[in-house]
Amino acid sequence: MKAFFTTLLAIVCMGVLLWGNIHWTQKTTVTAKKNESPVVTETEKNKEVKKEDTEAPSNSLVEFTKNWPIQGVEGFQKSLEDKRPYKILMIGSKALGEEQSGWAALTKEKLLETYDEKYMNVDIQVFDETSRDFVNNDGAETIIDGQADMVLFEPFTLMDNGEVSIEDSLNNIQTVMDETLEANPETVFILMPPHPIYNATFYPKQVEALKGYAEDNKIAYLDHWEAWPDFKTEEVKEYITSDNSQPNEQGHELWSKFMTGYLISK
Repeated sequence: MKAFFTTLLAIVCMGVLLWGNIHWTQKTTVTAKKNESPVVTETEKNKEVKKEDTEAPSNSLVEFTKNWPIQGVEGFQKSLEDKRPYKILMIGSKALGEEQSGWAALTKEKLLETYDEKYMNVDIQVFDETSRDFVNNDGAETIIDGQADMVLFEPFTLMDNGEVSIEDSLNNIQTVMDETLEANPETVFILMPPHPIYNATFYPKQVEALKGYAEDNKIAYLDHWEAWPDFKTEEVKEYITSDNSQPNEQGHELWSKFMTGYLISK
C-alpha cells in the first residue's frame, strides 16, 4: 500500500511539473510577441515614401497668396489638390525688361524659389507693339494657348502713348480679356501700368484711365508707381533708361521688389 501511494505521488508531481512548464512556455511566447517590433518590408517602405512624395504640400504655400484675388487663391489651392503646377503668365511691352535681367525675370526667380517649380510655372512674353497691334495680331491667342491660370498684364500703355487713344486702348484690353475668358473662364487677370517717365503730361492721364478702368470693372490693379520717386522730379530718371523704353537695372529691381511683395505675402 505504501508503495502504491509513493508511485501515485510521483505521478502527481510529474504532472504538476509538466503543466507548469507548458504554462510558462505559453506565457513567455505571448509576451515576446507583444514586444516584437512589426516587420516592414522594403516594398512597404517604398509605398510610404511614394505616398509622401505625391501628397499635396501643406497650407504653408497658400499662406503666401494672401494678397491675391480670391479667385486666384482658390485656383492655386485647386492646382495643389490636382497635383499640377499653377501657371502664371507675365505679358506686355518691352517695359518687362530683358529675359534674364528685367523685373519680370527677377520676379519669376523669386516665385519659383518660394513656390517651387513643382507647384508653379512662370512664363514671360514680351511684345514690341501697341495694344492695337497686339489685338490685330491675335495676341489673345498667346494667352489662350498658354492656358495660364493668372495673367499679369501690362497692356502696352506706354507703347500706345501718341499712337492709340485712351478709349481705344481700354477697348483693346477688354477685347483681349473677353477672348481669353471665353476660352478659359477661370483665368485671373491682374493689370498694371508700365514704368513712370520723367515729367510726362499725357501719359500719366493714360495710366489714371487704366487704373479707373480696373476699379470700375473690379479687376485687380497693381499700382507700383507708388513705389517709384515722383515722376515730376528728376530723381525718377535715375531708375529709367535714357530712351524711356524701360527701367534701368535699379528700376527693374524696384519694380520686382513691389511685385514679389504682392505675389509672395510674408
